[in-house]
Amino acid sequence: MSLKITCRHCKKPMGEIKDDTEIKELLNDLSALNETEGSIHQQEDGTRSLELVCENCEEILNENPTLFELDYFIH
Repeated sequence: MSLKITCRHCKKPMGEIKDDTEIKELLNDLSALNETEGSIHQQEDGTRSLELVCENCEEILNENPTLFELDYFIH
């Protein structure tokens, strides 16, 4: 089973992890930071997806803090 990682705002693919051990380690690390709540989704084909924030969107958010109030600022 794999984990596909995309940006929650611009939907840009950020990577894919296919190794179950690496997936568990990443999810444990993110869980400790409270970064996974509501952002992991199970697809119909069994693939899991994780939505994080890419560097470009992070920069935009830092420059425009009011955008943090929105779930999505790029449509």
